[in-house]
Amino acid sequence: MNLFQQFKKLLPPEEQTEVGTVLASANGHTTLQTFSGGIVKVKGEGVAVGSKAFFRAKELAGPAPDLPVFEVEV
Repeated sequence: MNLFQQFKKLLPPEEQTEVGTVLASANGHTTLQTFSGGIVKVKGEGVAVGSKAFFRAKELAGPAPDLPVFEVEV
């Protein structure tokens, strides 16, 4: 195994950042719909309803750019 891979095993696993569309925001929580259709409730507010937002580990990370989404089969 190479030295970089050995070093990465020493670090804690990274949390994956995901994107969703804001459905509702109230009382310190935001409800988002993911691109796969799932609904997620995360801690935090500050992104307008209908906008896209980044979230990580059940916390709102901030607004995401409104870019087109493409699904490609492999």
